[in-house]
Amino acid sequence: MQKEKILRFILLIFSLVGLLTSLYLYSLHTSLQSSPAICDINSKFSCSNLAQSGYSSFLGFEIAAIGALGYGFLLLLSLFLVVQSFQNLLPKKVTEHHLLQVYLFCIIIAVLFTFYLIAIEIMIQIFCIGCMVSWITTLILCLTSWCLYHNHNEKIEYKFER
Repeated sequence: MQKEKILRFILLIFSLVGLLTSLYLYSLHTSLQSSPAICDINSKFSCSNLAQSGYSSFLGFEIAAIGALGYGFLLLLSLFLVVQSFQNLLPKKVTEHHLLQVYLFCIIIAVLFTFYLIAIEIMIQIFCIGCMVSWITTLILCLTSWCLYHNHNEKIEYKFER
């Protein structure tokens, strides 16, 4: 049970890290940031250069905004998984198992999209440190949610075997 609490807390923390990173990258894209970006090292490693390039949008939507919405949704799901009183806001038919399934589905989509974004950065030879933080965050969330889902399924199977 302690392991499960730690995994849920990791989901909450890293969903928040992803949201804050995406909001920062979005501010670079919309030029709300007046000072130089903290992740601009040179012309090859530059969040600003990537944010201002034509590759910073996908199907007309800003990639950082897509990330902020995605991480925001994952943060909301994490809150439902961590804070017991939030679960009372959900319909009775929605169980923790359902929440974990939705979380895992969303994060797998995010991982696939992350691989696409990595391929673009390799192709154009501009690397964004903030994006790398987001990649690592996404992978941590995927591994953590997979462990939590697997652990939860084992508990369900154990109950059925009794």
